[in-house]
Amino acid sequence: MTANRALSTYLNDHLAGATAGLMLARRTARTHAGTPAEIPMGEIVEEIAADRRTLIDLQRRLGAQRSGVKAGAGWLAQKLALVKLSPLMTRDPALSRFLELEALGLGIAGKVALWSALADSLGTNPGGIDLQELVRRGERQRSVVELYRREDAKVAFASSGRSDAA
Repeated sequence: MTANRALSTYLNDHLAGATAGLMLARRTARTHAGTPAEIPMGEIVEEIAADRRTLIDLQRRLGAQRSGVKAGAGWLAQKLALVKLSPLMTRDPALSRFLELEALGLGIAGKVALWSALADSLGTNPGGIDLQELVRRGERQRSVVELYRREDAKVAFASSGRSDAA
């Protein structure tokens, strides 16, 4: 099977995102060292790395053309995002940790959308890859990240004061 141009483009776009997401996940795990999120974030890093390898394998199995330009763009975009999320830019390590988790959660949601779209269009097991299991794993990753994101929000915004008025 050879993937059409639209599918190849879609897979390359998501590979760029997966490259950026893996870099962000690694950084997020480092910035959460010594916190309750440290072990779950380390596990998520390993799963995201495995998901990225699965995407590369799926591209190969489907005959999708690989784009080094898009992969490089994903790498560069993540490097720029890491600067923006840096405590040097936010001037607040707690805010940086919160923003990292928020960005990671959004990336994981995009990955779930990828696996779901592929399952809907190619079936649940293209090339022998269980897309439904990847959807479930992504949803679990998103739930874990969301738990810690909400906890980090409390810490990051604690000094902002609380206003119950809308």
